[in-house]
Amino acid sequence: MQIATIARVTTPAALFRERKLFYAFWLPISGLAVIGTGISRKRRVLLGVFFSMVVGMVLLQAGCGSSKSSTTTTTGTPAGTYTVTVNATSGSATRTTTVQLTVK
Repeated sequence: MQIATIARVTTPAALFRERKLFYAFWLPISGLAVIGTGISRKRRVLLGVFFSMVVGMVLLQAGCGSSKSSTTTTTGTPAGTYTVTVNATSGSATRTTTVQLTVK
């Protein structure tokens, strides 16, 4: 007797984690380039405060998101013990038995 199962493959979602927060930090930093020469001291301070607030809001937004990093994808036959019923017939004789199948 031969019983075929499908191999189990588990892919943790952490392998496919996106780096959104990393890119979110670069957006406000690119705006800091305008805080250079030719701007009055008062305006530079206001721009500094503005960009600090933007960075702060970006950091707070990370707390509002959801994370799917603990999710895993598993395919194949689930692990466990299964009872398989085997029926055999030859002419008018019929026999039935059970077999335990353990999948690891």
